[in-house]
Amino acid sequence: MYFAAMYDLNEGQAEAQARERPAHFAHAATGLVRIVMAGPTVGDAGTVNGGLYVFEAPDWATARRFCEEDPYTKGGIWRVLSVREFDKKVG
Repeated sequence: MYFAAMYDLNEGQAEAQARERPAHFAHAATGLVRIVMAGPTVGDAGTVNGGLYVFEAPDWATARRFCEEDPYTKGGIWRVLSVREFDKKVG
């Protein structure tokens, strides 16, 4: 199953985000899910305002766990806006 997860960056978290980045990347590489694509979302001024993951997971429980256990989520750096099943058609 494919999932898309959208996040909003909480204000004033730039230092915490930089500090937690290695743990965030390590979490993405654990193999709990298979990342299809991921990256930051940006606002009009080109500043990071959130993030997007498209990933494959065996079920909803694993998808939720992956999102909830991300160091950025646990550390209050960003908040999960939505996690939805994604019906991949191209790519």
